[in-house]
Order: sequence, then structure tokens, then C-alpha cells
Amino acid sequence: QQTACFACVAHELRNPLGVIVSGLANFRVGLAGSDDTVKRRIDRISGATQRLSALIDRHLRLQRLMRADFALNLEECSPGFPAVLAIDLVADAHAQREIGYAMADDVPAQISIDTELVTLAIVNLLDNAIKYSPASSSSSPDSPVSLRIRRDPARPTHVVYEVSDHGPGIAAAERERLFDIYV
Repeated sequence: QQTACFACVAHELRNPLGVIVSGLANFRVGLAGSDDTVKRRIDRISGATQRLSALIDRHLRLQRLMRADFALNLEECSPGFPAVLAIDLVADAHAQREIGYAMADDVPAQISIDTELVTLAIVNLLDNAIKYSPASSSSSPDSPVSLRIRRDPARPTHVVYEVSDHGPGIAAAERERLFDIYV
């Protein structure tokens, strides 16, 4: 019941959110010559709007996964495509953080995946890595977040997306619940 209720609320939030996004775009145009304080306030509102929109989108995707008639939407694409999409989405929300990216040379040129779901998974991993790991600094230059794509040695037609960071990690007691909903 809670899930169905939130799905309904998420759909209803999209309309006023669209009005806010359009209004912010108009403000930017109308206030082009304004001082930096006004621009920073608009940027802050815009960032909050983007986060709310992303939250709604994530929940709606989750609803898709939980449906009894769920089916993957497989398509052929480069393994790097969902990775680059995810990095772009996360970089918008965390502009101050560096995200490293590497793809091994032996990764297949094309794979069959549900691009939307793989992108969502990578976004969630990158977002958590950034939230829970320290930023690079002069005293700690080796703490970036990175995404690496490599071939799975056990299944040569499969690829692995690895996100690494220098955060505290996940407590052993919590690892079993890692893929539970809302955990």
C-alpha cells in the first residue's frame, strides 16, 4: 500500500516540478545581469529541483522493477554508454568531485543490456561513493571516486562495472541487507 501510494504521489509531483523547472529557466534568462548572490540562489533552487526530480525518477524505476510483469528492456550498446550517462548525471549533482573512468581494452564493443537500469545502478553506486568518501585534498590526494569497466573472466561475454572509493565501507552486519529496498 505504501509503495502504491508513493507511486501515485510521484506521478502527481512531476507536474508542479515541471512548472518550477520552467520558471527557473525563465528566471535565469530574465536575471542574466544580476549579481552573484541572486545567481547562487537560483543555482541552489535548481540543484534542489534536480535532486527531487532524480528521486522521483528513481522511485518510478523501482516501481517498474517490482511489478509482476517486469521485463528487461534489452538493447545493444557500448558498455561505456550507461557509464558515461551515469557519470554525467552524478557530476551534475556533485560538480566539486572528480570521478575517474576507465574501460579495459578487452571489453566487448557491444553488449545487450537494459541501459536505463544499468545506468540507475551505476548512478546509485557513484552517488553513495561520493557521499561516503572523503574528497581529494592536498593532504589526501588519493581519495577520488572511480568507475572501471572490465570483462568478467568467468563469463567472457559479460562485463563488470566497478565503483571504488576510499570511504569507510559497509559494515559486515549491513552487507546482507545491501540490496533490500530502501536500504
